[in-house]
Amino acid sequence: MELLVSGPTGLQGLRQLRYRHRSWASNRRPLDLRLNPPSETTVAHARALLGGCEEPLSIVVGRPSDRRRLEGAWCEVCSRPFPARSIISLDERVGLPSPELLFLQMHAHLDDTACIALGFELCGHYCRQGTDAVAYELPPSTTPDALRRYLNRSPNVRHCARARRNLRFVRASSASPRETQLAMLLSLPHRHGGYAFANPILNRPIDVSAVTGNAWGADVRRTDLSWEGTRVAVEYDSSMHHSGSEKIERDAKRRTLLQAAGYHVVGVTNDQLKKITEMDRVGHTLSRLMGKRQRIRIRDYEKRKRLLHARLLQLDL
Repeated sequence: MELLVSGPTGLQGLRQLRYRHRSWASNRRPLDLRLNPPSETTVAHARALLGGCEEPLSIVVGRPSDRRRLEGAWCEVCSRPFPARSIISLDERVGLPSPELLFLQMHAHLDDTACIALGFELCGHYCRQGTDAVAYELPPSTTPDALRRYLNRSPNVRHCARARRNLRFVRASSASPRETQLAMLLSLPHRHGGYAFANPILNRPIDVSAVTGNAWGADVRRTDLSWEGTRVAVEYDSSMHHSGSEKIERDAKRRTLLQAAGYHVVGVTNDQLKKITEMDRVGHTLSRLMGKRQRIRIRDYEKRKRLLHARLLQLDL
């Protein structure tokens, strides 16, 4: 391998692989890469593999002396061997960071809110691409457990401690950026500006066979957000994916079945998610249904809540 891209460039490359529904395999053994100093030829080759990427390429080099001044590229030094499952080979010359390495690397470029949202995306069923495109119904590229195991193998790497802290709030199986934003707003602790509910289960299968009269396990419906040990669920009503008479009817039937199965279903629309006062009402409703009293000990909590809400909406590409 001659060149390893990283950071934002690696994120763009990984998103392209997912967006194009391409599979990959990461190395199973630790790697002590012997990377050559980058050249104009290898940078151009990597740019072509990344679909003509116009952004400056982030490139990993093994020694400070290997840094080169190249147009449209910048180098960062990493002299440590990479743990197992760190590299995805695009071809024999160019590699990408695996989802696990990428999650760690991006802590050098993003704030905590964006890093947590990235974790949801990597462990979820959607992928952002470009400024306004999102691909849905994709297999996850990794899992929170896989991220945790990787970070455990990288204890002395820069930003690892921060990545571990943020990983505590990452959940698997988010189906969309809006589900991610809703889950983060509801579950992040008060010090982050969230409503401090427990981490939710996303797209949890709920057996409603007893309601529909089918054999046990034969009729399963999924709820967007739910919480272990409760019968409280949150459904996000997206104007993009919940429009049209057939979809509206299907969603209404699913909600009715969940309610008949004993679940309290709270609906959240896109307009509600965009208004902090509306989300306050949702938070109060969930507190009442869960029997959870909000004990806020952060003096500037209202300010932090507004900042988190604004930051999450800014992440909507």
